[in-house]
Amino acid sequence: MKLIDTHCHLNFGAFNDNYKEVIERALQKEIGMIIVGAAKETTEKALAIANEYANDPVYATAGLHPTHVKDEVFDTAWYEDMLAEKKIVAVGETGIDLYRPKEQETFELQKEVLQQHVELSKKTSKPIILHSRGTDATLQQAYDTIFEALGDYSNGVLHCFTGETADIKKFLNHGLMVSFTGVITLAEEIAETCASVPIEKMMIETDAPYITPQRYKPQQNEPMFVEEIARKVAEVKGMEYDDVVAQTTKNAVEFFSL
Repeated sequence: MKLIDTHCHLNFGAFNDNYKEVIERALQKEIGMIIVGAAKETTEKALAIANEYANDPVYATAGLHPTHVKDEVFDTAWYEDMLAEKKIVAVGETGIDLYRPKEQETFELQKEVLQQHVELSKKTSKPIILHSRGTDATLQQAYDTIFEALGDYSNGVLHCFTGETADIKKFLNHGLMVSFTGVITLAEEIAETCASVPIEKMMIETDAPYITPQRYKPQQNEPMFVEEIARKVAEVKGMEYDDVVAQTTKNAVEFFSL
């Protein structure tokens, strides 16, 4: 494995008809991937896909996304059983989403479910994938709530970071990893934030099918396009592309115990 997309959703409906072709395109380029669960159904599907590729760098995670906390009760025992599976490498994604009014209404439930994920991460020793989203008025509240839930726990990654440099320093000082998506090819201020992060603390992801890098718009995003994110990281940090690939992959292998 040369490179890894640490966060994608090939388990979502957008890939129902072609996930195998998408995976094969990535594997041909020596790109691995982690397929992230967002509820029971998509966690099961992520695991099923990963198990189809038992001998390849295709992995899964188990968690309940904050936008789905009203759709099902978080079943701690069920998720703990899933986390015992060899191909499941992380808890989540979980976190706080305060972007739309309907999510803001579930804030207290989101907090409760996030805390359950944190405890499960501690119990299973598998890292936690953290989602944070909000408006200009609510994003800081999302960040503060995540810190409150973590306490002194730091075995986690803040995925798809879109905040400011001052915010990212708080997460790095806490000991967390930070992951960037194709947003860095679309928004110069996020690219500048990315440039401020030590490469040893960074991972890269597509979040496919969302956030297609600028070069590949209007195509649907897929793990193969993680190369473009690595190129942008190299550009903004003044590094060689091969060095970015090597270090971010090393980071992911160590973080997720791949």
